[in-house]
Amino acid sequence: MKVNGIIAEYNPFHNGHLYQLETSRKRTGADYTVVVMSGNFTQRGEAAILSKYVRTEMALRCGADLVLELPALFAAGSAEFFATGAAALLDRLGVVDYLCFGSECGNAKKLTELAKILAEEPEDFKRLLQGKLAQGMNFPAARASALQEAFPSAEDIDVILKAPNNILGLEYAKALLCRGSAIKLCTITRMGSGYHSDKIEGTYPSALSIRKALLCPSQSCAKIPSGKETNNRYQAIPGSDPQVPEALHSPIPEALHSPGPIPEALQGQMPEAALLLLGIALKSDTPIQNNDFSGLLHYKLLSEEAYGFEKYLDVSHDLSGRIQNLIYQYRDFDSFCNALKTKDMTYTRISRCLLHILLNITKEDLARSQALGWVPYARILGLRKSASPLLGAIKSNASVPLISKLADAGHILEGEPLQMLADDIRISHIYNSVIALKSGRPMRNEYATPIVVLP
Repeated sequence: MKVNGIIAEYNPFHNGHLYQLETSRKRTGADYTVVVMSGNFTQRGEAAILSKYVRTEMALRCGADLVLELPALFAAGSAEFFATGAAALLDRLGVVDYLCFGSECGNAKKLTELAKILAEEPEDFKRLLQGKLAQGMNFPAARASALQEAFPSAEDIDVILKAPNNILGLEYAKALLCRGSAIKLCTITRMGSGYHSDKIEGTYPSALSIRKALLCPSQSCAKIPSGKETNNRYQAIPGSDPQVPEALHSPIPEALHSPGPIPEALQGQMPEAALLLLGIALKSDTPIQNNDFSGLLHYKLLSEEAYGFEKYLDVSHDLSGRIQNLIYQYRDFDSFCNALKTKDMTYTRISRCLLHILLNITKEDLARSQALGWVPYARILGLRKSASPLLGAIKSNASVPLISKLADAGHILEGEPLQMLADDIRISHIYNSVIALKSGRPMRNEYATPIVVLP
């Protein structure tokens, strides 16, 4: 049995994700694909636009076999913590052969060579890095500059470290090296629009451009095919692997026959099944964004103003002071990020810090997770019944327990691992409460929500 591992957010699932799933399966000859997916909050310091259950079903209907949740501690963390937590979870399953990811350079060897340098941290490099940070450079720029000076013969350092998916790939490689993992890297060259592109262009858009289209009320909308019309159909995406059997793509039940309208610009940008699920989700829930949490964040900041915010993950002494100084200028989540931004602290990093404050994610939480081997359990969000041999192999080989029913967690976990899961459930309930307020529907209870199961 060969198993691919993919680390993803699917925020939301689009054609590029389908291409990666299919191409990596063909390239590695894998029998199964395990996805470690961010829950309701993401690495950019943002709330996911759709719930983790909708995004899980999108992934399963488009070829994934098993979807596990990456705890919010890592999902909303820096690239290093995001990659380290997710890679640790894949490694602890005991069955994953390949970590497959998209990158701009498409060269696993180059990324691994740079990752070795970062993992070993030679003294010259560390000295140069600290010097550049002291000069006021932000961390990504300081690291790229220090690497170039310390290793002038290394190829394409500047180009590689300017691309976000390359940076994540470096962190994946470094995490596996530091663990001494036997998992091999497989990188697929990223197709279409760049990670930061906010315009829908071509067949392979960025997730950011899709989110922007969903959040723009002026977009013209179109009706999409019903579940009945979509049943047993699969529209091949140009450039995707024609050899992947249609059986990997689950038909949509006829009962799901009445999706709502979606922005016309998204037609052809997402696999048909994902587009249909999006339309169904939008009938009951509205897309979520950070400003939906503005009131909750403001209350948290005011409640703790007198104590400062340095206990929270990634929050420095200087940032804590700036938050205290500017707290009475607060209008909403996004504008406060812009007010706090400086030349050495990017908008994304500040957004992550504010999210850590809102969700009560502390530096102590990270230290505890490190002592537990990073991720002490594997929580299942969804699976395909046809992947039962994969589940059996994981149960026989994993060094962490599988959690499929939260009601059973108290019998499987204890102490700090159980507390870590409880913290993640609390964080999901914060997200669910905002969906309930926006939609006017009852709040989803994590304990009463079943995992997504497909044939």
